[in-house]
Amino acid sequence: MLTNTDLSKIRAIVSEEAEVKLKPVNKQLDRIEKKLIVSFDHLDRRLIDHDKRLDRVDNHLHFDPIPQTPPSKYIQRLQSQLAH
Repeated sequence: MLTNTDLSKIRAIVSEEAEVKLKPVNKQLDRIEKKLIVSFDHLDRRLIDHDKRLDRVDNHLHFDPIPQTPPSKYIQRLQSQLAH
């Protein structure tokens, strides 16, 4: 029968092996996260530029402003995850 010390040793070995196996996966996930952040920043800047341009056109043509719609829950969850 296995004792507590045997189980502790087994846990330590398994956790070390898991860290070694997951290290490349974690690196890839970090790279993907960085790419997503850069992509979202770029798209966000483009969106802001387009919003400013549309505001100028609306003002020039004397259109009433379109009310802003809040972001979806999915977008809010993504933004909160990226903020951490």
